[in-house]
Parts: sequence; C-alpha cells; structure tokens
Amino acid sequence: MMIGVPPEASYLLQRLTRPNKFKSYASARSFEADCADLITLWTNLPLAPGTEEGEDMQRKLVDMWSGFVKNALSYVMSGNPLLNYRPLLEAILASSAAVESSILTAASCSSAVSTNSECVESLTKAVVDVVAKWTAEITALIPPLDLLQQVLMFIDLLQEYYHLPGDKMKTTGNCTSLNPILLHPLILNVVKAYTKLVERCATLFVEEVAFPTYWNIGGAPSPACILVDGVHPTIYFCFTTMISLVRAYRNSGLAGDDRSCRQVIAQVWYHGSFAMIAAVETVENSEKRKRQLEIDTLHYVLFARMFREFVGEGYFAPVTRALVKLLVTVGGCVRGGAEKEEASVHVHSCTKFVDDIWNVCPIKELEWLQLGAAARVARRDANSDGSPNDGAFVPWSKAFVRAANVEVAREVPAGWESTCFNKLM
Repeated sequence: MMIGVPPEASYLLQRLTRPNKFKSYASARSFEADCADLITLWTNLPLAPGTEEGEDMQRKLVDMWSGFVKNALSYVMSGNPLLNYRPLLEAILASSAAVESSILTAASCSSAVSTNSECVESLTKAVVDVVAKWTAEITALIPPLDLLQQVLMFIDLLQEYYHLPGDKMKTTGNCTSLNPILLHPLILNVVKAYTKLVERCATLFVEEVAFPTYWNIGGAPSPACILVDGVHPTIYFCFTTMISLVRAYRNSGLAGDDRSCRQVIAQVWYHGSFAMIAAVETVENSEKRKRQLEIDTLHYVLFARMFREFVGEGYFAPVTRALVKLLVTVGGCVRGGAEKEEASVHVHSCTKFVDDIWNVCPIKELEWLQLGAAARVARRDANSDGSPNDGAFVPWSKAFVRAANVEVAREVPAGWESTCFNKLM
C-alpha cells in the first residue's frame, strides 16, 4: 500500500514554495530552519512513490531546489563558510539520498545532481581558501581547535556525499598525512589544506616559540637561561603547553571529536624531536653540553611518551620514529662514535632506560579527569588562568604523576646510550 505524503511535509512544501522565499536570508536562524525543512521534505519524498501527491511534491521540490541552493550558498559565502556550511551540506546529503532512491524522473535526477555537484565544488573551494588563509596568517600559540574540528567535519560530510568509508586521515611520513586511496580529488584538496594547517600550528610553536633559545645555547646554557632541576626550560615548556592544550580542549564545547587535538600534539612532539636533533648536529658539543643534551633528551622522550595513549597509535607512530632518531643521534654524540655502532648492542643493555623512560606509563583517562577537576577547583579559587595548582601535572614537582620516572631521567641511567634504539620501534 502506498503511503501518502505526511501532512507536515505538505505544509512545509507550501511554505517553502512561496514567491521570493529564498531571495535572501536575514539571519542564521531562518537559513538553518529552511535547511532543516528541506531535509524533512527530501527524506519524506521516497515515502509516496507513484502517488499523485508524491509526484506533485517531487516536481515542486525539484523546481525550487536550485533556487534554494543558489541563495543558500550565497548566504554561506557572505560570512565564514566554515561556520555556516553544515546546514546546507546536510540538506544536499538528503537530496542526494533521495536521488539515489531511484524514485525521481530522469530529468529531475539530472537537475538535482547538477545543482548538488556545483554547490559542493563551490563549498569545497571556499573551505580550502579559508584554511589556506588561516595557515598563512596564524600567530596564536594555542591552535584553533574549533576551526580544525569544523574542517574535519566538512571532510566527514564530503566522504558521506561521495560514499567513501570511514576516516581516511591515516599516517605516513608525518603525523597528519593521508592515505589517498579511494579519496575523491575534492576531498584530497581539503585534507591537504587541513594537514598544512595542523603542521603550521606545530611548527609555529616549535620553531618560533619553544626552541629558538634551545638552538642558541653554546657549550652550555647562557647565563640568561635558568635550568629547572638541571633541565632546559624548553623541554618543560613543551610538556606543560601540551597539557594545557588538552585541558583547553576538554573544557571547551569540542569534546567528542578529539582528532585535531591529538594530531597537533603528535606534530609538536614530532617536529620538536627534529629541533633537538638540529641542536645536536649544528653545534660542536663539549662534555658539559653533551651532559645537558643527555638530560634534556631523556626528559623530552619521557614527556612525549606520556602522551602516546591519548594521541593514539596511528598518530603517534611517526612520533615514535622521530624519538628513536633523536635517541640514536644523541646516543652517538655521547658515545663519540658513529650511529651504526648502536646496532650491535642489545636493547637490554639498559633496562632502566627502557622500563622507566621509554615505557613510562602513559597518562590515563582517570588522570585526565583529575586534571580537569583540579582546573575547575583552581578557577573556583580565583586562579586567573584556571591552571591546576596541586602539582600533579607540574613536571618539576614532587607531586608530579610520574615523579619517579623523572628522577630516573634526571640521574641519567648508566649505559642508556648503548641501547639498540631501533629495536624499540
């Protein structure tokens, strides 16, 4: 038995087909309401195939669709496309699903497909342009996680539009590269733009904020550089900033999709590893400086590895390779021999390094929850930045969650440099 067109759909169709209905949008609310109503209409269209009501609804809906999309697209482009695209793109997805249900006439299908395709192409170009502009102009220390999340959601919706499975954001050489298999060229353009923005967020922090002072140290830290428990402050700064990033993400309205947060953190530890390698390779190392490099490297590896569970194996794999390269480089510097010498030594030559530094227990979910609770207490106590003050995430504090591991790094395990680091991967 044929199902008639629901009364609410008939009402919406009458309202949306009024003359000049889509001439312009005065507010986001009216734009979003029309998009939602059209989703309802497209969703109900397959419920009455072959009926007079259904055919009338199909004709009117297809006739008005191109006009709506044109004006809706104009509204989206008049502001920031990344803030406005979602209602329109979701309406297009509903239209596309109705087209694929094979109930439209050939002419209607052709018209809707053409309209949808042109709109998606325009939206994609606009999003790529916005992301490229942000990449060129970004100066903030804290990455724009809300923007990054909007881009990821746009990619997800495009994949749904092109019927592609799952998240194609895989890792290759760095932390946010993608596996292009099966990706549509338009999606590739967005993902490439997104990847560049994530990388820029990380390199901005590493190359322009955190490591310039580290690169400038000579045979020993300059008088202006005050070590903290023997560790260069750059190393602590990397850790505490990444902790702050996770806290900011969890305190925001972005919780639920942490991919961008995890990718940025992975990129920071990845690029930071090569920044430290550059410090080793570009300056002649005195015995005093070698000792400093040992301490800093062991702390850096320890802190980076604490994030491996939050970041996830896929995004953290390139970080692991970068950390191993850092260890090989610094280990060779300390030994005074070539990197290839380490391959003949068994990984068990320094179990203390492996057990307490490389295999440090990662930060667990309960500890992240405790971090958030401590931050809320700090804000309630009128702490200006809401930073927790119990010391659990202050790496030089005795109350630090991995204080025992830090103590091992500070003392520098004997023979750590003879570990076969490549076997750690």
